[in-house]
Amino acid sequence: MKDVILIFSSVHHTLGAEEQLMKTTWHFLVVPVPPHINEGCGLGIQIEENEVVAVLQYLEEKGFSPVKVVNL
Repeated sequence: MKDVILIFSSVHHTLGAEEQLMKTTWHFLVVPVPPHINEGCGLGIQIEENEVVAVLQYLEEKGFSPVKVVNL
């Protein structure tokens, strides 16, 4: 199964999204953004591709929308 990284505009938003996701049953990891992506704050959240739509909707409702979603 493929994973994606959610890229946020700041460390504050990344950590806020992490805090919100900790309240759910989704599996995720806070990871450094690969250098070739070269966007965002340097930290991202890695999730499974099949959960992207639900996670994005949830995070948007909580005020933590990523600026980019990158397939790995």
